[in-house]
Amino acid sequence: MAQLGLIAGAGELPRLAAQHAWRQGQRLPAVALSPPIAEALAPYCAPVLQYHPGELGKILQALRRCGVQQVVMAGTVPKAPLWQAPRLDLRALRVLRRARAYRDMTLWQALSAEFAREGLEVVEQTRLLGHLLAPEGVLTPRHPTRREWEDIRYGFAQAKRLASLDIGQTVVVYRGTVLAVEAVEGTDAAIARGCRYGRRGTVVVKVARQHQDMRFDVPAVGPDTLRTLAAGHGSVLAVEAGKVFMLHREELLATARGPAHRPGGGGCGPDAARRGGVMAAASSLLVVAGDASGDQHGAELSRALQARLPHVHLYGIGGAAMRAAGVETLFDTAALNVVGLVEAGRKLLPGLRMARGLVREAQRRRTPVAVLIDAPGFNLPLACRLRRAGVRVVYYVSPQVWAWRRRRVHTLARCVDLMLTLFPFEVPFYRAAGVHAVCVGHPLLDRIASLPPPEAARVQLGLGPARPTVALLPGSRDHEVRRLLPPLRAAFCHLAAHLPEVQGVLPLAPTLNRQALSSLLASLPAAVKVVEGQSLLALRAAHYAMVASGTATLEAALLQVPMVVVYRLHPLTALLARLLVRVPYISLVNLILGQPVVPELLQRRVKPRTLAALALRFLTQPAEAARLRAALAAVRPALGEPGAAQRAAAHVQAFLTSPAAAATLNQGPTR
Repeated sequence: MAQLGLIAGAGELPRLAAQHAWRQGQRLPAVALSPPIAEALAPYCAPVLQYHPGELGKILQALRRCGVQQVVMAGTVPKAPLWQAPRLDLRALRVLRRARAYRDMTLWQALSAEFAREGLEVVEQTRLLGHLLAPEGVLTPRHPTRREWEDIRYGFAQAKRLASLDIGQTVVVYRGTVLAVEAVEGTDAAIARGCRYGRRGTVVVKVARQHQDMRFDVPAVGPDTLRTLAAGHGSVLAVEAGKVFMLHREELLATARGPAHRPGGGGCGPDAARRGGVMAAASSLLVVAGDASGDQHGAELSRALQARLPHVHLYGIGGAAMRAAGVETLFDTAALNVVGLVEAGRKLLPGLRMARGLVREAQRRRTPVAVLIDAPGFNLPLACRLRRAGVRVVYYVSPQVWAWRRRRVHTLARCVDLMLTLFPFEVPFYRAAGVHAVCVGHPLLDRIASLPPPEAARVQLGLGPARPTVALLPGSRDHEVRRLLPPLRAAFCHLAAHLPEVQGVLPLAPTLNRQALSSLLASLPAAVKVVEGQSLLALRAAHYAMVASGTATLEAALLQVPMVVVYRLHPLTALLARLLVRVPYISLVNLILGQPVVPELLQRRVKPRTLAALALRFLTQPAEAARLRAALAAVRPALGEPGAAQRAAAHVQAFLTSPAAAATLNQGPTR
């Protein structure tokens, strides 16, 4: 076994590391960077050598003389001396020159490279201090209040962003407002500064960086951290499970609970109720959405999960909706937002890199469960990678393998633990193939319930309340819009020539690159109003819709808006689709109803004059529009009951390995 050595900075960690090794029968050679540390290590280490932090050459020589091959670095080495009154030898100066900046990670990486040149491997601090990592679960009697959990979630997301900038890893939050962020002064000073502006109920959140190098500078909290919080009348201290050291855990718990719980402590008076706070160590859940509708589904599911499991941190791939719901998005949905074999091939290599990154992140965070939403081209291979990595997979919004490439159902049976479908007819298909499937219903039923009446929707969008209105929905992907918007624009112009009072509305999906589509949008007639998102509101306002095949067709059907369904693919993709597709219709509406209720125009049949003629027919013949609305009314009963996101969240909750996925140190009565 390689000889292990210890380099000891300031604080408690070096003594605790040396003490742990001593209890395991090892007296490690140690380099202490200050006299007090050398004295603290003397009972446990041999020899104990003392050097100034800038004497890097002497430190390396001393370690080699002791036969050290692997090194654990523990304790704080303050950066301020690097630019205040340096006493650095040539080796230390070389490290600073190579680091180019005095940020923590750049300094540590440069130092690690210098050690490697001497044949010394720097190993993770958890080699000696793994027992100090914060566990999952509520650690004190009082749980956070609902408002405190909201601040914990918000603070966790902000602290992660702060940590990614390599500034600090702690934020102080009160009622959704960041009062202080940690910089070079350290955690306790940031807490004291933030608590000056907060009141009782202030939350402190401490996390690790996204790619925390556990060899260096592992974040830590201890009793003094909690005392600082208590002195400022704060209530909650939340840390990331498995990534933050808890020093002197028993004393920390006793401090949180107040004097009555300490050996020889007094009664539980007002001072005890004011002390301490909460220690929440969050578990993690991976959520991956591959398109605009998946981003919306993911946001609703995330909010439902946070209501059930407020201590669980959500991260993965998503867009603006998921970020607004508190999900930490490592990659944006727009990077995956394609349909078609040829189109998807252009994003194959970036997709592979993202998939590998997600699996590594899931392993690093010890994530027990992943929720994959639709996007089978990316999510099916990802599901297999995750299962091999030991992550259980829940698939929400089942891929339409019953429509084409049915052999993929066998991949689902191998790699997916639970399939949550939106449509009842999908369940027998999946179960027959050995996939554990449950229908949770469609989230659209919840979204349409809060929409205003059509006239009010038109006013809300800035449209004429009495004018005939046509909604143009050319898709949520750039390549869809480039293929479909020109014929839809031309069709609207033909329609306006016969019906001058007509107005249009085009809701732009949040996944679209508006700048890349600026020339197309600029060529739209003045009577067409472009709005950001709000596809449901645009459909509510519409008397008729021209809709790209996808979720929007179902939205229009639920709102009983007469429509035509259009789609254009790359010619090679269209040829392959004709060979592989096993269903008679492309729109979800016709598939659910089992008959061609709404017209479908594909490829070369997407012609402006044909589209305009269909629109004119339904806008000028009320009986035809009423007939189609009556047929579309049959769609809603086929989708089950509202509450899909809540039902899906209940199934995901059951798959999490720990019933209490957050570690919490609380003290005092629940307010």
